[in-house]
Amino acid sequence: MALDAICSECGRILEDAFRYCPWCGASRDRDGLSSLVEGACGRIESLYRTGMDSRISDMEARLGEMENELNRILS
Repeated sequence: MALDAICSECGRILEDAFRYCPWCGASRDRDGLSSLVEGACGRIESLYRTGMDSRISDMEARLGEMENELNRILS
């Protein structure tokens, strides 16, 4: 018994062989679920990259400030 899906309607676990949910009768849309997961992963990756870009920019700005302060101290 291979369990590899969750019903998009009722949230119960479905066996791989099921084409319809035995509890609520919803059709098991394998392609739709895959596209939902891929879309969610893409949005997460985009948010991660945006966050990393922001953090890198902040670090560059702080490093520039520290470099300027060090130059003032050494002058």
